[in-house]
Amino acid sequence: MVLTFLGESNSELADKDLRVIADLLPSPIFYCDSFLVYRYANPAGARLYGRSVEDIVGKGIDEVLETERVRLYKTRHDRVLAGETLRFEESRKFGDETTRRVQAEYIPHKIDNGSVAGFFVLLTDVTERYMAEMEARDAAEQLRMISDAVPAQISFVDRDRRVVMVNSTAAEWFARDPKDIVGRKISDLLGTEFAHKTDKTVNRVLNGERVEYQSQYTFPDGVSRALETTYIPNVRADGSIDGYFVLSYDVTDFKRVEDDLRLLATTDSLTGVFNRRRILEICDEEIIRARRYDRHLSVVMCDIDHFKAVNDIHGHDAGDGLIKRFAELAGKTVREGIDAVGRLGGDEFVLVLPETSISNARVVAERLRRAWERETLETEQGVVRLTCCLGVAELSVRHQTERDILKQADRALYLAKESGRNRVCVDVTAAESSVRVATRG
Repeated sequence: MVLTFLGESNSELADKDLRVIADLLPSPIFYCDSFLVYRYANPAGARLYGRSVEDIVGKGIDEVLETERVRLYKTRHDRVLAGETLRFEESRKFGDETTRRVQAEYIPHKIDNGSVAGFFVLLTDVTERYMAEMEARDAAEQLRMISDAVPAQISFVDRDRRVVMVNSTAAEWFARDPKDIVGRKISDLLGTEFAHKTDKTVNRVLNGERVEYQSQYTFPDGVSRALETTYIPNVRADGSIDGYFVLSYDVTDFKRVEDDLRLLATTDSLTGVFNRRRILEICDEEIIRARRYDRHLSVVMCDIDHFKAVNDIHGHDAGDGLIKRFAELAGKTVREGIDAVGRLGGDEFVLVLPETSISNARVVAERLRRAWERETLETEQGVVRLTCCLGVAELSVRHQTERDILKQADRALYLAKESGRNRVCVDVTAAESSVRVATRG
């Protein structure tokens, strides 16, 4: 702004009009000559110092401002009188004792010969904007502190798949400084294979869908993590989506505990084979499958001969050792991943043999009997030879649940014990009820 009413106007009318305009402006305006004497101040400027216009105009800066402020402003006065335009923001104390943020402009008043006759000072109150910026900055900093404190990877990625923001956990997983991550594409950070694999997911998110999934990934820091990841689209006020947030929680320990609990819930703690509850569930599941697809299913009940005597004579540690050895041997006898071995309790075991006829189940049982017969127990009293009894049954039309078929196998097991032990028996009624062709070789 150039105010020509200060002696450089060719029109008194223009001087008067400009003065009226300047007097009406809400922003403080001052003009000082080269001797640092106020030659003009509008009412808003006078209010800034808590004075009247008449109490400012004609006085030197050192008469209006505090001594400390005069010293503080000396450098800027020297610069503007040297012809430099200054623009900056600062906090100033107003006449009403309030401190506000102002945007200051010092504009040199150059006359025709190029010399500087004085300078204008224009002050704009930007307190509200400044406070809003400070609040936004504080909020952003608080958000940064919170996101850095969260034990999860948090990042924001734009539509071009470039990382815009990461928290400290993400930087740790990426094994990079945050400044080295921001601006890079996901394909640069995690590889093209990962980017391609998640491309469909990202497209869904950029179309406004929130997506959650679990995954396993080895990050650049070398750690393989089980992740619970959520992609959240960033929907702007106009409805457009400019990117998405990624929140990934490391649930590796949780998964490990979950697996351990699942193992404890389904596994016999002494032997490592399925426990009673789980083997009965498996038996029921296999019955349903065998009936649905009209396939063979056989079970084998097993008991260690004279186990109680071993316990009583040689102690429970010896008995536990026998049970563990029998479970291990049974596991080696059946087909891994197809058949199932479970401990019903004490020295009683059951083998569930899908896709196996009763004749082939008897072969499996006989193989286990012979293998166990070769086992011995070394004791202080000498070597104890080990034997077992096994009862075999096949699924028939009379068997509706696992209890029915196990009861049939248990009768065969009892028959083996009554017949002198160390043998495999098949319940006759079970054998006669089976009309399927053998499928196990």
